[in-house]
Amino acid sequence: MSKRDSQRQKVYDAEKAHSHFKTAVEAGPDGWRLPKALMFEDGTPIPDVKEMQDYVDKVTRSRWFKARWPRYAYSKGKMVMTYGGKFIKQPHGIVVLDGRRRRSAFGSSNGSIGMPRWSRFELLILHEIAHVVTGSSKRVRLHGRHYCSNFLALIRHELGAEAADEMKRLFKEKRVKYTRPKALKVRGK
Repeated sequence: MSKRDSQRQKVYDAEKAHSHFKTAVEAGPDGWRLPKALMFEDGTPIPDVKEMQDYVDKVTRSRWFKARWPRYAYSKGKMVMTYGGKFIKQPHGIVVLDGRRRRSAFGSSNGSIGMPRWSRFELLILHEIAHVVTGSSKRVRLHGRHYCSNFLALIRHELGAEAADEMKRLFKEKRVKYTRPKALKVRGK
């Protein structure tokens, strides 16, 4: 049985308070947050999966990304094994799916992210990339320290130091753990 994802809501609350989230969405009926426009921070629209795939490929092509997560780095013609045991050519390190019939975005350790239309902005794309590179197992919480550390690194690399510092401040404010746990001191007798 996997560990409880106790930080999930805290991470979501920190994201919603971040200026990159606030510029991408506005309050809708009953407190729901809806997209103002499907666009990147610079104002260019993200209308389709191909353009999101181009953005994800740009992130995964960088030397910075390849040094940290070579398994998910962009590699044209990379061979991957499907669930049926067949090998196919996967043209991207992380594949973007359109997220149809889904209420929430997802990132999977198999190297895919699904992005419903409401979620197609930079901060949430980075959120899902962080899920992919962090992976999941019985020992790794979906929104745990390791995930949050990767998410902060992606924000710093793609959105800049100011955006990362703001997220770090929000993590502290919301009591989100994002660093290695402190070593326990053993008292001698």
